[in-house]
Amino acid sequence: MKCDLKFIMVDVQGNAEKGVDWKGIYRDALANVWQEFYISCCLGERERVPFLRHDFQSDEWKAVARIIVKGFLDLGYFPAMLSKGFVISSMFGEKAVSDDILLQSFSKYLAPLDEQVLSRWQSNEEWNPEDDRDELIDLLDRYDCRKLPTKQNINGLTLEVAHKEVIQKAQYIADCWEDILKPALGQLLSVDKILALYKTLEATNKKVLKMLDANPVTNSERSALEFLKRYVRALDLAKLKSFLMFCTGADVICVPKISVYFTKLEGLQRRPIARTCGCVLELPSTYDCYTEFRTEFTNILVKEKWQNGIM
Repeated sequence: MKCDLKFIMVDVQGNAEKGVDWKGIYRDALANVWQEFYISCCLGERERVPFLRHDFQSDEWKAVARIIVKGFLDLGYFPAMLSKGFVISSMFGEKAVSDDILLQSFSKYLAPLDEQVLSRWQSNEEWNPEDDRDELIDLLDRYDCRKLPTKQNINGLTLEVAHKEVIQKAQYIADCWEDILKPALGQLLSVDKILALYKTLEATNKKVLKMLDANPVTNSERSALEFLKRYVRALDLAKLKSFLMFCTGADVICVPKISVYFTKLEGLQRRPIARTCGCVLELPSTYDCYTEFRTEFTNILVKEKWQNGIM
């Protein structure tokens, strides 16, 4: 925990990649670890809660907590897909989790379609609840709720189910994490600061556009920058995170800016080049139209893994 870590990435052939910079590959390593963790060790959708596994005991869960602390202290990186309610409970106990935070975390824990069904039942709008009754009963049944929902009891039922899914089911993990997170981060983060941290880390098109730092000189450079901004504006959340990963190595916003420089690459050599050590994007200024730009950048972002080739 007190050492400076350096990472070497190994490609699919088992060879060490050329990139050996410190922060860029460090961010990339953390992001990949957490992407794998979300898939293999968590439940939920837009916010996820760790679940108990027979092959994870106290030592393994504490190791995960140390990765959180190390990444945050070294790089300001925090796994923003972890449920806010669960993280607050792990650091400060379940009483620190307000009903509003719990319900917000649970709504993002649900699939968007389930959230819509639940939201309609909780709203005061006039609509026929019979239209969604079967879907709501199916939703609650998946979370082991044995009460029939009504307009009068739905808010209470939702809070009970949310508490079970976000806090109760992972309490053993929260107990393991508290021993690590609270001593290391408790002096830096309060409940309000954790909520603010999540908001800061959240990737949005507007935030990423503000991160772009460029000084175009020629008309072709200005056109290339406009193509880039137009492209970023149109990205959905998944591709926006891929764009951040490509440029910074992280899938959250934990760096102040992305420096954009321009190149004259043409033909088969033409491509955007990212240098994650300094969060630099080298952008060709030789595109004739936006569709050319979009095609080349999209072909890069659809790749699941990029080579770290910068020394």
